[in-house]
Amino acid sequence: MENLFLLSDDQLRILLDGYSAWCEKNEGERNYADDQEQRSKELRQTLLNKEYLSKVSDAEWAKKIFGKG
Repeated sequence: MENLFLLSDDQLRILLDGYSAWCEKNEGERNYADDQEQRSKELRQTLLNKEYLSKVSDAEWAKKIFGKG
């Protein structure tokens, strides 16, 4: 398979190591993956769930969409 990136394997390792170190220093970035995984689970249980959508009120639905509930 042809490598479509202009980085060598060693350069990519350096880049990823630097990114990992940066994420560990920044509290918001450190928790990003876990936060996104939790948000994804929540969306599957609510806004992407046909049964939930058939039962929820318009007001509650709007709160979920705009992140206020």
